[in-house]
Amino acid sequence: MTTLVVQAHPLEQSYNQALLDAIVQQAPDARVVRLGQGDRWTQYACIGVTRLVFVYPTWWGSLPAMLLDALNEIIGPWVDGHEAAATSPFKTVESITIATSHGSSKLVNSLQGEPGLQLWKRTILPLCASGATLHWQSLYKIDRATDADRTAFVNSLTIG
Repeated sequence: MTTLVVQAHPLEQSYNQALLDAIVQQAPDARVVRLGQGDRWTQYACIGVTRLVFVYPTWWGSLPAMLLDALNEIIGPWVDGHEAAATSPFKTVESITIATSHGSSKLVNSLQGEPGLQLWKRTILPLCASGATLHWQSLYKIDRATDADRTAFVNSLTIG
């Protein structure tokens, strides 16, 4: 599988970096785009990719603006309906893995309608290969998590 990992976080010294390190350890040949570190993600980077992995914190109930902007730039014409899904830059993607964290609990996130998860399921997944899967992994209540909780989450991460 050809793997592309996209991280959206402005700081290198962060818990999000630990998530990225755990993901890259499982796919050492993966191409990595670090949006918060000056990298730019383009449609060209998606050519031949069969597995997409996204690592980001959930802020204000959604994806960070830098990731939303990049997604809009790459797949905007397909989301807006101007282009056929079969020609999407994600047409070869067989699996999407999300590694994220939330300040809120799973219950609060559910009551909010799980906006991040729903974006991936309803908008992004249909632009992927037929039968593509979504693997959602989230640490909820990160603000109240212990070091042991955070370490256990990092150690539990898998890529689909």
